Amino acid sequence: MGILERIGNAVKAFTGGTAQKSLQIEVNGKGEPTWWPLNFEAYRYNDRNFQEFVNCGYGRNPYVWMATDKVASVVSALPYFLQDAKGNPVTTEKEIDRLTSAPNADESWGEFIYRVVSSYMATGNAIIYETTAIGFNRPSELRCAIVQDVVIYTDNGTEQGRAVSYSINYVGTIPAERVLHIKRPNILHNTVWGLSALNAGQTVYEGSNNTFTAAASIHKNRGASGIVSSSSANIPMTPKERDAVQDEFQRKTAGPNNMGFVYVASVPMQYVGIGMNATDLKLIEFNVEYLRTICSLYGIDSSLFNDPANKTYNNRSEAQKAFYADVVLPMATMLYGQLGKWLLQGKFKKMLTFAIDKSKLPALQEDLNMLHARIGADITAGILTPEEARVMLYPDLANLIPAGVIAGGDGSSGTGVQAESANELAQANLRGSVGGVQGILQIQASYTQGITSEASAVSILVEIYGFDVPTARRILGV
Repeated sequence: MGILERIGNAVKAFTGGTAQKSLQIEVNGKGEPTWWPLNFEAYRYNDRNFQEFVNCGYGRNPYVWMATDKVASVVSALPYFLQDAKGNPVTTEKEIDRLTSAPNADESWGEFIYRVVSSYMATGNAIIYETTAIGFNRPSELRCAIVQDVVIYTDNGTEQGRAVSYSINYVGTIPAERVLHIKRPNILHNTVWGLSALNAGQTVYEGSNNTFTAAASIHKNRGASGIVSSSSANIPMTPKERDAVQDEFQRKTAGPNNMGFVYVASVPMQYVGIGMNATDLKLIEFNVEYLRTICSLYGIDSSLFNDPANKTYNNRSEAQKAFYADVVLPMATMLYGQLGKWLLQGKFKKMLTFAIDKSKLPALQEDLNMLHARIGADITAGILTPEEARVMLYPDLANLIPAGVIAGGDGSSGTGVQAESANELAQANLRGSVGGVQGILQIQASYTQGITSEASAVSILVEIYGFDVPTARRILGV
């Protein structure tokens, strides 16, 4: 459609004509349409300048990069597994395994997830698109687009519309059904784009960038630390005399061997310092405040980035646990939740989900061991039944407990031959499951570290897993 035809249609629509408003207004990653419709509501949003956030925030500021890199690195390395609708681990899905081991020819799964998390943290958006080979009905490739290179087309020509296609530089236009757009909720504007945390932090990373630039300039241009000259204007030095004094002064005062040396001159001299002043030093020191603010934007404690003055937590292990609980696991849960629904259920038509294997996270092992110790003591004291403890320790494996164990089929407490045989079946299932084996290893570690007593550890192995006492003691190495 030519520009004159566009203007004509817009005028007809404005004056009550029958022409329809174009459905192809392009909303690009810089927050502005690529052409302007003839109306009084043209929009330009500075909060969606993704190129600025990526180039000047993530790409230039060390603190933004450090925070993003840490979260993306940890999330991309999290152990995960596939599970069915009942929570059972699934290990044989060849097509899915192939795609999740190498989502495209250039990246491993970890590198792909790293790119997704980095994009989301820097821009508030992660745009994943799939490629399905001709003649096939399953995705053969996954990639994450560069957000600032994306243009979104909506169904009604406004930012409030539904995305119908995504135009990606060097890729082409992709239908929305082939795209997973993960975005941070945006309450500034009703828009198809997510909101970047760096929108609120723009002045912070700009100030930090300026401080780094100023510090580099100070060091680069500092040069000499001072000027030595004659104290009297009536006694000037010739260039030859100046060079001789310079050589003599440098030889006797400069270098570590002259530390504490007192230089005595035969003529009146004066010294004028031209080095870094107190204001310059204070400027450089203030940059740590920027570090703390940028870390806070992402919910990270700055002590994890060599900020010893930050005493929010008593030690690094507590800060690390908070990092996993407050940042890593919520990010991974959100990401894998949407990815599982779109990819596993939507594309592969499998009722599967991604699950994070928390038992393999070192930062959380102490808490898991303490939970084992407390539940073991509660079983010994009769506060909890083995069935209740099993559900508390392994909620993802609760489906392994047959109906009638916790409560009988007739509403009774579950006692009797039927309940006993069902409990034995549940114990056998638990012993043979991935989570059950990992739980036994955790109990061993908790006992070895002195967190769980021998009586509590034996009680868990006997009551929950169904081992006899001698076998339980052998497992613990008693």
